[in-house]
Amino acid sequence: MRGAYVIEAGVRDAWPFLTLRNATTTSERRLYIDTDAHLESAGERWLSQEDPELVRQLTSLVTLSVSAASVERDSLRLAFDSGESLVIAG
Repeated sequence: MRGAYVIEAGVRDAWPFLTLRNATTTSERRLYIDTDAHLESAGERWLSQEDPELVRQLTSLVTLSVSAASVERDSLRLAFDSGESLVIAG
């Protein structure tokens, strides 16, 4: 995931998603979010996958590149080159 950048954020059926493009190969991968998540800059309030605010927050990530991905306390954490981080509950 490192080096990939967000090209799309949205909802398909009931699940919010991010589409990431590999900067080297231009292949695309979609990350569906079927659990709670939050942007660290937006505070510690976890948003459910049904909350429209989560999609709004995901949209703010479009064009950003992933600088690191890690699993911390059973949650996936994606850090972006802007300093923003998305945390997805495990």
